[in-house]
Amino acid sequence: MADSYEDILSELSRSKHWGHLEEVRKIALRRRVYAWILGFFLLVLSLGMMLFGSGDVVFSGFGGLFVSVFITRYCLRIVRKTYSAEYKKLFIPPLVTSVITQAANSDTQASRGNGSQRNQPANRCSFYHDRHINISLLQRIPLFAKYVGDDLIFHGEDLFSGKINKTDFQFSDFLIKREYKSKLVDQTFEFTIFRGLVFIADFHKAFEGTTTLMSRKGKKYKRQRMIGSRMNTVSHEFDRLFRTTTTDEITARYLLPANIIERIIHLRKLFPKNGVSICLHNGIVVIAIQDVDYFEADGLNKPESKAVRHTYEQIQTLVSIIELLNLNIRIWNKRNEKDFYATTSSHD
Repeated sequence: MADSYEDILSELSRSKHWGHLEEVRKIALRRRVYAWILGFFLLVLSLGMMLFGSGDVVFSGFGGLFVSVFITRYCLRIVRKTYSAEYKKLFIPPLVTSVITQAANSDTQASRGNGSQRNQPANRCSFYHDRHINISLLQRIPLFAKYVGDDLIFHGEDLFSGKINKTDFQFSDFLIKREYKSKLVDQTFEFTIFRGLVFIADFHKAFEGTTTLMSRKGKKYKRQRMIGSRMNTVSHEFDRLFRTTTTDEITARYLLPANIIERIIHLRKLFPKNGVSICLHNGIVVIAIQDVDYFEADGLNKPESKAVRHTYEQIQTLVSIIELLNLNIRIWNKRNEKDFYATTSSHD
């Protein structure tokens, strides 16, 4: 029987790791104070240069204002990230175990209902806070085909990789930036061109070609690429929510029958404020949830029940996509993808 969320939280709160996290939090709080003091010192220094300097020194003063803000923000970000990394190491593994165990119990009950419990595969999921989906794989997905070039910087973390029943899956956060070198001021600037979570899983039907779905509302990044020609589906509600393109309309209608359309509509409602892009490509489904940064600690606050539950629900929502899209109900001609990890390596 799977432990309830309350049981897991109670066990965590009694563990030695909880005390360790509190020590890390106290150190982070002190470092935050030091960061503000450093920023204030640089600000006063730059203002002094502006008031009492002249010529190039005045320009240096304005530069000091920029540098003081930049350094302060950078230091605060490092402090938060360091604390959040420890938070993830403590909380996410047991939360993942609970979610996967519940999914296994759900599969077992479903298999008992249809008499197919025999040879039920074991569910599993691993979490790596400092890894992400392979970049070369990401760039082979048509949705991200434009995210190439020497001027791009990829940052990724929080890789979940596993299998539920017949379906291999993985998902991780990504932050992709583009470098721009300004000749005017001889400086390099960075612009965010994608921020969000990428989810990849084996689809339950065998197919070739590409069909893309792009939500009409929510923040969307311009480099997200739609493939093929525009088409309308059998659902007016679906067409109001998504723009659909495909390289083969016959295949697209095979992949998007009425029941799957209803399931994708429900999926859209899970992320109402975010842009959602879906790519069905050569036997896999890829979902990009844009403008999110999941699984982080709640600032430098104590890990209270509400904050931990929020992380738990995020994991639960993402793992439930497999059941929501019915990915374990395989069509007769769909083989198990034994080479899934060969094509979706999780190594950096």
